[in-house]
Amino acid sequence: RARGRERAFPNAGRPPGSSGADRPPRWERWTGRPMKDVKLKKLTELVQRRASEVILYELSDPRLGFVTVSRVRLSRDLRHAIIYYSVVGSESDRSKTAHALEHARGHIQSRIAHAMHTRVTPIIEFRYDEAVEGAVRVSRILDDLKKERKETDEGFPSAAEEE
Repeated sequence: RARGRERAFPNAGRPPGSSGADRPPRWERWTGRPMKDVKLKKLTELVQRRASEVILYELSDPRLGFVTVSRVRLSRDLRHAIIYYSVVGSESDRSKTAHALEHARGHIQSRIAHAMHTRVTPIIEFRYDEAVEGAVRVSRILDDLKKERKETDEGFPSAAEEE
């Protein structure tokens, strides 16, 4: 009965004027029975490993650059997976790789489905991982600061030389 009621009154229980747009997408919300976290973690690792293997060994698209699958987010109901990747190279390499991955999405998805042995197959989505690029940028800044510190320390005599 509650389901029919929710369909008839979709905004019931919400403040007037709110449409529910601030809620997360449907597939990110909890649905159905809770899955054991251990099983979800193992399946997430399996998806990451299998996606990496397919990209590395089975795809021969010349548009693919040096791709690394950095992490995977798998929904609790196993219907959606977001695969985060990083690319070493320029902006054009990243764009070409994004197109190649999108083109090969169906093949990668079927290979993941064969490895998972579950009732449902996740629909995969590829997203560029900005975190890896940020970490590289921070590393460069720290290296530059280290070089600057060495240069400024060489200009000043140390306490041992002054005596």
